[in-house]
Amino acid sequence: MASWLTTSQVAYYECVDERQIRRWLNKNKYEYHIEHDTGNIRRYLINPNTMSEKARKAYLKELSDTTVTETSKPEPITRIKTKPDTDVLGMIVRRYGEDNLAKIVDSQELAKEVLAIKRSRVPNRTKIIKDLAKERGVSVATLYRRVDLYLKYGQDGLIHGNVLHQIVKMNEAPLTREYESFNLLAQDYIIVTHLSNRKYSVQKCYDLTVKEAQKNNWKIGSYQTACRIIQDIPLTYKDYHRRGKDFWRLEHMTRALRQDPEFNNEVWEADHTRMDFFINYEGRALRPWLTMIVDARSRCIVGWCVSTQANSETIGLAYRYAILPKKGSSPIYGVPRFTLIDNGTDFISKRILGNRNPNFSEEAESNHLQGLFERLEIIAITCAIHNGPGKGRIERKFRDVNSNFYRDNPGWCGASPKERPEDFDEKKLLKENKLASFEQVIEDFKVFIDGLNNAYHSEIGMTPIEKYLEGKRWKEEVPSPRMLDMWLLRGAARIVRKTGIMFKGNIYDDPIKLCRYSKEQINIYYDPADMNQIYACDDEGNLIGELPLKERRDYITSAEETFKHIAQQKKTESMVKNYKKNRQDRLDDAGSKHQKRTHKAATGENNEPVKVVQLSQGETTAKEISKARNKKTEPEKPEKFSYHDAYVKKLTNPIIDELVEKGLIRKSV
Repeated sequence: MASWLTTSQVAYYECVDERQIRRWLNKNKYEYHIEHDTGNIRRYLINPNTMSEKARKAYLKELSDTTVTETSKPEPITRIKTKPDTDVLGMIVRRYGEDNLAKIVDSQELAKEVLAIKRSRVPNRTKIIKDLAKERGVSVATLYRRVDLYLKYGQDGLIHGNVLHQIVKMNEAPLTREYESFNLLAQDYIIVTHLSNRKYSVQKCYDLTVKEAQKNNWKIGSYQTACRIIQDIPLTYKDYHRRGKDFWRLEHMTRALRQDPEFNNEVWEADHTRMDFFINYEGRALRPWLTMIVDARSRCIVGWCVSTQANSETIGLAYRYAILPKKGSSPIYGVPRFTLIDNGTDFISKRILGNRNPNFSEEAESNHLQGLFERLEIIAITCAIHNGPGKGRIERKFRDVNSNFYRDNPGWCGASPKERPEDFDEKKLLKENKLASFEQVIEDFKVFIDGLNNAYHSEIGMTPIEKYLEGKRWKEEVPSPRMLDMWLLRGAARIVRKTGIMFKGNIYDDPIKLCRYSKEQINIYYDPADMNQIYACDDEGNLIGELPLKERRDYITSAEETFKHIAQQKKTESMVKNYKKNRQDRLDDAGSKHQKRTHKAATGENNEPVKVVQLSQGETTAKEISKARNKKTEPEKPEKFSYHDAYVKKLTNPIIDELVEKGLIRKSV
């Protein structure tokens, strides 16, 4: 063969980097001797006969080809299966633009220039390469790394890792290297074993592959080669098979970009989260819950509720605060068109979602079964299960709250055990009275939310409150606070009875308001924490009134209670009696008075006129006497008996006078 070769030339023929050749020289794999250049720089010269068979063949082929000069470079030997470079570059241009393509071309030209320098006989080649790296603005290590990638994988090795993974997904063909020491079936087996849901380690995968290879006579290499095989598996495949579909969807699945809504309050996002600190609530350490609502267009926090337990009631209170105008000069209020919620039982309950949930059985149609969203005509959209990016805006707000609010408070515990401070003990802090109270947290959180709405947001280029003031509301009308409060209460249907409305062992009554609904079913609304009163509505949702709790009277009552009850009965009777009279009076005022029916009789005309006989005074007197004799005498009617008068007569005069003064009885004449 020809003269001795340098380490860079041997590295080219062996298809490895120069550092690997130097490591092999330390192990005496090649025959070599050392020379010193004019600058007293040590250089290794290797006997080409000691190279591997594959390298010797490449070297001899190059020597036999007279058209190849010393400075020319053959096509790089790639050990990767992929599409041609032109397809890859075209794909990069279409997906990532001209800039990425220009970077790849520059890296390729730089790698070619370095390889030309290393193959040349020019002295001080290392210094020239260092100067070239400095001129291009990269480190020497980065420059050598690019050259190694170019030698191994060709042009594909200069593509950024993320871009390369995207190309793999688009091509639907994983990039796999060729390993001579491993049979193809052995490679498949070790990859399948590693991607199993048992999450085997690399050592365990290699041991199982060795056992299987002994049974099937597969060719199998070393453990280091097995590590490289597993390392070449794309991360997206590892996460899908080893960490599950849900994790893969969050980390790797391509997401669609949503356009911001056109109006304020057009789309809201709502959710629960547990705050990352403890408070002192009634003598015990407790982590409060936060229910929050965010406007998708402006990123404003329109409603919130801090509570000791998250449920449908706290959701209703958060929506009430978001919908109604707020104290002060805050412009944030209104009813949304859509609201994004998760699939939690609190949000899809009858109280919030109503009959729209298909899991609920069909019952008799009644207004008390309508949820808050049905009454307000809000369209609820449930996101996919375990899909945080589906409500990305509110998840970002939760991160801001948990990262900044009460972070310096002694009760802060972090979101996970890894974040929890050392020696943290909430019970000890409770005894030392270092935990904040619930009332103090509410006051501080009001100030924090106001500051969050007025903080600069990089995505929209302004503060959320400025973005809200810039747009228009989806709907200007809002329900009255009283009606909204009533809709937030729990509902039930009851029949109006003689004694009133019986509910949960109590009786609620207002005879004047419930008079017209006797023996009819109405809807009632109540607060479980305050059962002293309930609200009544008809089937159309119109408010009948507030019904107080009716106390049960003693079996033997006093005269005052009896007369109060009698007066109430008469007042109710009078209202029922006047129901027709009032309408009759309106008809009379309109001139449509109904006349009494009279009977008429008619005969034919006579031919002779009627003869009138005039009676004298004596005859008149006789007629009157005869009429008096024939008249029937009527018996005298007995005096009408009254229990009221009989009871009053039994009372002493001082009691009678006192009740007459109070207007509870009338004095009989």
